[in-house]
Amino acid sequence: MKKQPSVMWGVIAFLLYFASIVTIGLVVGVDYEEIGDSVETLTMGVIIPVGVGAAIVTVLVTAFGWWGPVLRDRARSRATWIILLPVVTMAISVYNITTVDFGAVEVSYLLVLVLAALLVGFGEELTTRGALLVAARGSMGEVGVFFVTTAIFAVMHSANFFFGQDAATTLQQVGLTLIYGAGYYVMRRVTGSLIPAILMHAFWDFSLLLSAKAGDVDPSIPTLGMLVIYVLTIPCVIWAIKGANERLGAAHEAAATPA
Repeated sequence: MKKQPSVMWGVIAFLLYFASIVTIGLVVGVDYEEIGDSVETLTMGVIIPVGVGAAIVTVLVTAFGWWGPVLRDRARSRATWIILLPVVTMAISVYNITTVDFGAVEVSYLLVLVLAALLVGFGEELTTRGALLVAARGSMGEVGVFFVTTAIFAVMHSANFFFGQDAATTLQQVGLTLIYGAGYYVMRRVTGSLIPAILMHAFWDFSLLLSAKAGDVDPSIPTLGMLVIYVLTIPCVIWAIKGANERLGAAHEAAATPA
């Protein structure tokens, strides 16, 4: 690595990502409640600002030489049962999509939505459970890494307040993203890779936006799924962290390398 990991660099990556999205979002002026309405709102409200933010973090990760530890852990969690948490989350996404009337959705909209969702998944995961996670692993143990990356992931979503979302809804979303962030962290630990977390995140956002536009979701089903997620989150996170040997830095990397 060209730059030794330190939590400071992860916070800088987050601030640059956050600032670019808020600044560009305010300039283009797409209201948060309208962001999934059309190809134009998705392009102006998601693809352009998130694309710029993701590009900035990509440049930083490349300059720091962090792509190896950003994309994969040394070893994945041995507690394979913790995959239940991501599975339940993805089951809710699948349900959301099954309610969609695809005849009412233009192909062009679907393609742009796929791109937008992938960009959000890539940008947010690269920033938090990628660059920030690697940076934090150079400064603290895995418990601290989990709390720092999950908390900043939640704070990241306060940006929606600047785009017209009311304060109460924004606070609720920030609280919920603590739970979602825990699920994405578990997905990284159980697979040993950032890529599944990116895809899981993108699939979640895709299902929410698509079902909001052309779906007929029975709220009781996602609510039931969320109750299961609440029950699973704490034990899954504990076992995801348990036994992790992912601390970074010259001394820790040398200790983790077999003789």
